[in-house]
Amino acid sequence: MYDEFNGVCRKALYDKIISDNPMSSVKKPISEQSPKVAVPFTLEEEKHLIEFVTTNNLIFDPKCTIDSITLKNIILIALLTGMRIGEIGALNYITDIEEDFFKVSKTLTKTKSGKIVIGETTKTGRVNRKNHKLDFRQVPFNVIDKKILLSILDEQIKIAKSNPNNKEHLLFCKLDGTYINHSKITGLFKRICREAKIKLDLPNGCHIHMTKHTFVTRCIEAGIKLLTISNIVGTSIRVLEKTYAHILLEFRNKELEVLNNYYKNNQLTFVSELSENIS
Repeated sequence: MYDEFNGVCRKALYDKIISDNPMSSVKKPISEQSPKVAVPFTLEEEKHLIEFVTTNNLIFDPKCTIDSITLKNIILIALLTGMRIGEIGALNYITDIEEDFFKVSKTLTKTKSGKIVIGETTKTGRVNRKNHKLDFRQVPFNVIDKKILLSILDEQIKIAKSNPNNKEHLLFCKLDGTYINHSKITGLFKRICREAKIKLDLPNGCHIHMTKHTFVTRCIEAGIKLLTISNIVGTSIRVLEKTYAHILLEFRNKELEVLNNYYKNNQLTFVSELSENIS
């Protein structure tokens, strides 16, 4: 609210509607809320989750509006690309799948009445549009393994095309052709993780957004720069630094060990002298 109002006043001052910016003497408030901390799956937990969803029937209720294979592919693509569930649910298999990447330009959102619709852009796209930048991003297939991702896509496109109710050519939709529900997916995902005995210590169970946290964590562990991660997942570097601060710190400490070993292995003079003096 501060930023928006300050921006309006600056524009009014520039247009000479006002002679002084009343916000110039207002101190920007600092949030007292603790920053959200990402809770990713460990590498072993991710391996176990992937094995579980690819070897088990995930839907038991015959009245469920999502089939088991579609649910499996939603989880796998979320883990392998870092896309948000709303972005995955808005993918069109005709316009949003290129030869080597996903074109992420829309997301599922709710109207004031609670109806799920496809928004004109993503959260990141809205910011980019204001800054006169491209309002979509590319998520490359080869970010993990292109062959695996293409096999998942081939399977899901066949399901999407075979659904007579899928009038909007959605890559993922319910059996009746309507948009997937974020809360419904989270409920199913929570149950799957519980059955797979993954992170049973979480008070509220697992959440589907943990797939994005997991993807970003794997990227950090692999040493990928934050700018590259930001471009792939559509989250600013500033937010990444806040949300994944503990993971970045752990990675930094591991990197410092590499630097420390480098000094020792190359027997730098001052390091040797210091070691002798200490001993």
